[in-house]
Amino acid sequence: MFNKEWEKCSTRKFKKLSKFKGKKDINIFEDDNIKDLVMGQKANVYMTDKAAAAIMCSSKAVWSWDLEFKKQNFGKLGTVLFVDKRDEENMMDFENVSETALHDFLPLDDDSKNGVRQLMKEASQIQQDYLHAALKKDDFEEYDLDDPNEEDEDEVFTRLAYRYKFYKLKDGLTVCIRCQVHCYNKKDDGTKEYSNLFILPEWNEQR
Repeated sequence: MFNKEWEKCSTRKFKKLSKFKGKKDINIFEDDNIKDLVMGQKANVYMTDKAAAAIMCSSKAVWSWDLEFKKQNFGKLGTVLFVDKRDEENMMDFENVSETALHDFLPLDDDSKNGVRQLMKEASQIQQDYLHAALKKDDFEEYDLDDPNEEDEDEVFTRLAYRYKFYKLKDGLTVCIRCQVHCYNKKDDGTKEYSNLFILPEWNEQR
């Protein structure tokens, strides 16, 4: 559940972020829920929300990114296609740092502390720190199910959930997109509203 105390933060009333050093996400190829969906013949194509967004916006991409496609034949179940970002360092793991920049301005892609990759890494770390800090640690839903992503003693996962959405494009072709859910809020009537939390880095040319 989202801790609304973080909505009150400002430059005058700030809260300190602690650095999060855990595991951010699991690859779609290792997702046990995806394996169950494949066995149930629920879809022909499985991908993450990030991979789907990258493909849909590929014609407008500024920075290159790397997707991994795996095509597997499951015999009587047919052929299934899996799409996710490659595990190695990938621009899709980083946050954009030019949201408030001028339309024709881009930061330099060099090795300095103001290079685009260094700024993106910094913004991504802040995003993870904020996501980890802004959730109430004592207010989680518990289910009578085994955790497919059980942590080791020295390992911590980002607290998030997945929703599996299905889109039938035509007969014989159904796409399943795994969408992240960061938290939920309770409305006045007691119902739950799912939310995602993101930072919006502000570009400063004078930095």
